[in-house]
Amino acid sequence: LAFLAASARAQAPDSSATDSLPAYRLVLERAVGKYGVGPGELSGPLGVAVDTRGRILVADAGNHRIARFDTAGVWLGEFGGFGYENTRFDRPTDVWIGGGLHVWILDRGNARVVKYDVDGRFVGIIVDLNADALRDVLGLIDPAGIATDRGGELFVTDKAADRVIVFDPLGAVLVVRGGFGAQPARFADPSGIAALNHEVTRQAAMVAYNDDFALMLIVILASLPLLLLVRGPRRQPLPAAADD
Repeated sequence: LAFLAASARAQAPDSSATDSLPAYRLVLERAVGKYGVGPGELSGPLGVAVDTRGRILVADAGNHRIARFDTAGVWLGEFGGFGYENTRFDRPTDVWIGGGLHVWILDRGNARVVKYDVDGRFVGIIVDLNADALRDVLGLIDPAGIATDRGGELFVTDKAADRVIVFDPLGAVLVVRGGFGAQPARFADPSGIAALNHEVTRQAAMVAYNDDFALMLIVILASLPLLLLVRGPRRQPLPAAADD
């Protein structure tokens, strides 16, 4: 597993300002693990994430486990192993750190998304993608990547139908987006995914609310003259009856 860092690229003295090459290049910072099946070794690593303590979690698909390393690349431990039980994996392909407290793992061979704490303790199965009720609604699902937002919503890319499925924190389907195609908002063989900061969504909603409020205020003010016109004339009081 290689970690790359951006390094400033020295420019030739005769290079022009219109040089299209980037100003930075990627250099190898450090390598973590090596091929094998023993402690600290990896076989077909796919997903990788870094928790709030700087520890590196690797979806070691070939060894059916999640391996953990410190910031220097020293092996800290692992959890999982091949199997179908709740705490076992069959080719885990993606790992996602959410909120600094939990780890979501895409157990692709078992067609499910499971949740652990940051110390590798099993929390629960969030979504069983092989469940009959889910298959009846969405059909075949071939998960490839996962992400969550701050609200706990889970995003799963589905290579079988070229779509993204969004689940609520309890595993219920919220919405399905995409479908095959080259048009905007369409996908072809989607795999990796990342969720934007939930605060961005909240602020966008607040901007939309403020815009709607301003528009509503303008409409009301513009409608006042019309309301005065359609209002009937004020009734005049009847004259008092004269005494005989």
